[in-house]
Amino acid sequence: MSAPSSNSSMPQQLTNEAFISHSSAQKDFVYYLGRRLRDHGLQYFSSAEPDTSCEQGQPFDQSLLRHVRAAKVVVLVLSKQFFSSKWCVRELADALAVRQANPAKVLLPIFFG
Repeated sequence: MSAPSSNSSMPQQLTNEAFISHSSAQKDFVYYLGRRLRDHGLQYFSSAEPDTSCEQGQPFDQSLLRHVRAAKVVVLVLSKQFFSSKWCVRELADALAVRQANPAKVLLPIFFG
C-alpha cells in the first residue's frame, strides 16, 4: 500500500461513487453499509470511517461539499438524529442543490428507525 501524498495544498481527485450522509448515531449501520458497498466494488465516502474521510488541510465543510458533488450517488440515512444534526441538514441541502443542477445525480434515502 502506498503512502498518501504529503502535498496537502493540491486537492486530490475524488473517485468515490457514493457519499453516505448520516448522523453519528447510525455509524454502526453506516459501517455495515460501507462494507457491503465495498464488497460489490463500490468506493464511498463516509465521515464515520477514517480511511474514507476528508482531505487533510481542507476545511471540513468544503471537503464534504466536494465529496457530495463528486459522488454519483448520495445515500441519505434519514433518522430523527439526522434532522437534529446541523451537518446532516447541510449535507442534505448541498445534495439537493447539486441534484437540482445535475439531474443525473442520484439521491437514495434510507429511512432508519
